[in-house]
Amino acid sequence: LGKQGSNVILNGRSKERLEETASRINTQTMLYSCDLSIPGQRDALADAMPKLDGVCHSAGIIHPFPIRYLNDAQFDKVFDIDAKAPILLTSRLLGKKKLNDEASIVFISSVASDRAMKDGSVYSASKAAIEAFSRCITHEHANKKIRANCLKPGLVETPIFDQTDALST
Repeated sequence: LGKQGSNVILNGRSKERLEETASRINTQTMLYSCDLSIPGQRDALADAMPKLDGVCHSAGIIHPFPIRYLNDAQFDKVFDIDAKAPILLTSRLLGKKKLNDEASIVFISSVASDRAMKDGSVYSASKAAIEAFSRCITHEHANKKIRANCLKPGLVETPIFDQTDALST
């Protein structure tokens, strides 16, 4: 997007990582450091946004945990970041009319949404929830030609990769 001359807005919890990423983008960049799992910070971010042509939701955690030991804290930790934050941020952006007609919303899902991963039941469920939510956006906002899509990558060797176990099929 930067190479195409788009203005880019970056959000993340680490100001240092935001600045590092912005230094590699060849365009005007605005940075917002906040934690999307905190309702007040998420709402403040949505309120601060100008009218947008596109949004990409890419925050996520895995936090592997065996099904038999799941509890509210384990469930909430993953769902708050992987599903609740992007769903409620998108809702706020739509409610505040921050998305232009024909805007594009992209969610980063995972092949785990329909493929079993050892100790990844909550992660898989959160990604399936995002996919279902994405389809609902398309139906509810078809009159404004707002579209939503999910990208479903497999495991990519990033710091989050070290938290996972091998996929079981």
